[in-house]
Amino acid sequence: MQYEFLSQFPRRMKHVGRYVLLLANSSQKTIWKQYGFGSMDEQVNVIFAILLYIMEQSLKEEVCTIDDIGAYVDSLNMRYFEKNMGYEDCKRLGDFVVNVVCSNEGRAMYFEGYDFERRAYQTMNVSYVANRIAYVDSDVRRTSYYLTEDGYSLL
Repeated sequence: MQYEFLSQFPRRMKHVGRYVLLLANSSQKTIWKQYGFGSMDEQVNVIFAILLYIMEQSLKEEVCTIDDIGAYVDSLNMRYFEKNMGYEDCKRLGDFVVNVVCSNEGRAMYFEGYDFERRAYQTMNVSYVANRIAYVDSDVRRTSYYLTEDGYSLL
């Protein structure tokens, strides 16, 4: 029996893997509760709000530092989330989302998707955010974040 609908299964599983790895890097982290984001729903909303901000900055080709992300999270918190967090807390939360949840603390992320044509698992690399050195005010060296192709595909 032929199952033609399984012919693109690895490609489909890469889409699934993008979400799975993001949630795996986020779940069971106590930092969320420290800032008042107790439910997975709240956490996922914060993650995607930050990813959308990075996407917007990437599309405009503007620098996107942890300070920028912290200021963005701070403005979201004051206007919408209303958690008991100051700017430094927002900056730490932004750093956590970018460097732990989205970047796996600098370690490569992989998802195994089954390839029915080859009858084996296919290892797929997933990367949402990358960084580069940017100069702010002509002489201050900073790390600027931008979305990768996987990051765009996720959003």
